[in-house]
Amino acid sequence: MATPNRPWMGLLLLGVLGVLQTPAPTEAALQPNFEEDKFLGRWFTSGLASNSSWFLEKRKVLSMCKSEVAPAADGGLNVTSTFLRKDQCETRTLLLRPAGPPGCYSYTSPHWSSTHEVSVAETDYETYALLYTESVRGPGPDSLMATLYSRTQTPRAEVKEKFTTFARSLGFTEEGIVFLPKTAPGQAEVPIQADFDASQFQGPWYVVGAVSDDQGFLDAKDNMKMPVVLVTSLADGNLGIKFGFPTPDGGCQETDSTFTRGAVDGQFSNAAMAQTDIRVAFTDYQHFAVMYFETQKGGVRSTWLQLYASPDWEAGETSVSQCLPGPLPSPVPPPTLPPSPAPLLTVPLPSARAPELFPEGAQRMQELAPKVGLNPSQGVLLPKSDVCPAIVFMGEIVLSFHGWPPIISGENGPAPAM
Repeated sequence: MATPNRPWMGLLLLGVLGVLQTPAPTEAALQPNFEEDKFLGRWFTSGLASNSSWFLEKRKVLSMCKSEVAPAADGGLNVTSTFLRKDQCETRTLLLRPAGPPGCYSYTSPHWSSTHEVSVAETDYETYALLYTESVRGPGPDSLMATLYSRTQTPRAEVKEKFTTFARSLGFTEEGIVFLPKTAPGQAEVPIQADFDASQFQGPWYVVGAVSDDQGFLDAKDNMKMPVVLVTSLADGNLGIKFGFPTPDGGCQETDSTFTRGAVDGQFSNAAMAQTDIRVAFTDYQHFAVMYFETQKGGVRSTWLQLYASPDWEAGETSVSQCLPGPLPSPVPPPTLPPSPAPLLTVPLPSARAPELFPEGAQRMQELAPKVGLNPSQGVLLPKSDVCPAIVFMGEIVLSFHGWPPIISGENGPAPAM
């Protein structure tokens, strides 16, 4: 595949960076009442427009760029973009500083060291955004470019038409308007479980397998044991998360955090853990879930997949799918309740047996891994720890664990669970 030169890499970083000489007969408007928090998250650079002869020459070798927009620590936005260069995915981060009214930012070109202004002209936050940029000072030629951001790699026809109209209003010709093709390695659009229902997803899960390109994970994965996760659906659409991590000394480290709801149901982020994109990619709610994570730490982007399995709360043996071979972990002993004097109601608690690796979940994870740039050597099937389930799950005695409805017994026989 032909590859654009380094100045064009700067352009693709934001989808609006370049050295493009173009007159601007019409000044674009600014999105009224711009809401920066709604603009955060993942965007794809789906369209570009310019009348530059250099742009027209390179337009056929350009491809789609993926960008993660996150709040910067000292204000403004960090835009971390992944693009294809020499058939390899590369990542760059650019800082956009506030420059005037909401929706207007400035940045310094990594190639020309010149200052440019980027403005969000129009957006509905959930589907598309129209941006334009212009140079304001510094070396390098004057530039102007229009950009189409879309939440998916396949923007609807009406969105493309909206961008075409926008670009024409800025004086760009039909020849200078380009809709970019998808790229392959590391650029697959990560799915989100259709019609995601947080109320069904909540409850206890085991993390039975993981794969990541994070160096810390790769160094430690062979000595890791199975974490546990207790998920709570919150009223604001967020998820309350309680993790239990087995420690080398045989203990369990508990961590509480919040997955903040994104633009789409089933998509979240966790700023405290530098997780810019969290997705419930697949789940049947009863047996498995495939989780996707992207982290940004110290300018380094890492990709993670985790396979969740629901505890087996019923008596009997469990089986392990041959899709992810590995030793069957030993079961967790049932939790022991403290004695209480003459209880009026008795709630029979289930015992948490070794989780079953559901074949569909294992297969889904195996299929998704190469699409996000991960390979089998970066993965591990985690052995179970006996400590964390008893601590984390015992902390929340609930009356429904993924389809486990207990019967509450009283003097007059069984009563329905409340």
